[in-house]
Amino acid sequence: MIRINDVPIPETLFELLDPRRTAVLVIDMQNETASLQGGYANHGFDLAGIRSIIPTIQKVLETSRKSGLTIAYTEFVHRDRRGVSLMDGPSVYLHRDEPWVSDVIDGSWESKTIEELAPLQADLVFQKSKASAIHNTYLDNVLRTRNIQSVLLMGCLTDGCVLKTAVDLTEHGYYAVVVKDGVHSLTSEKHNLGLRYVEMKFPTFTSNEVMRVLVGHGKPRD
Repeated sequence: MIRINDVPIPETLFELLDPRRTAVLVIDMQNETASLQGGYANHGFDLAGIRSIIPTIQKVLETSRKSGLTIAYTEFVHRDRRGVSLMDGPSVYLHRDEPWVSDVIDGSWESKTIEELAPLQADLVFQKSKASAIHNTYLDNVLRTRNIQSVLLMGCLTDGCVLKTAVDLTEHGYYAVVVKDGVHSLTSEKHNLGLRYVEMKFPTFTSNEVMRVLVGHGKPRD
């Protein structure tokens, strides 16, 4: 540990990713966004970047489960199960000039995490209607109950929900650790723009670095 302004902070990735105090969060890797049969693919978006991170997320999840980490997922929904909109003006303002905007109903096929990354029974799944995974969800309560210090972030979009979740986690007192080859966006330009900002502000490492540390910790939590 080192101290800055009398505050102890992790100096190494090994200190940052203690399995007893680390969770994994897979952000919005759902059928609407990441499936070739989902809304984005059906409306002409190139999902090559988002699809390319699936193997990385699978490997990190496998290693994380073996190391005893808490595993959580988010799924973005725009409407509740009755079809009532959960959105507001500021949330959809950025889509004002787009010819098509996603509109996912809670409980629908589009809202579910893709089969390749499907949550296991012990995993946590949070529905959200804001970019931040911690805003108006029970995620903060769960993390505090489990004494979590650091949250590994993977999923999409680098310039959207990943970035805003990292910001919000930090504001709530968590280390947001971004797996740089486990995140992507709808275009390489947006991904690179988001990643440049992420790398300036948050702990950012490759999946190999993360898995090497998790394996190095050895014994999983009881």
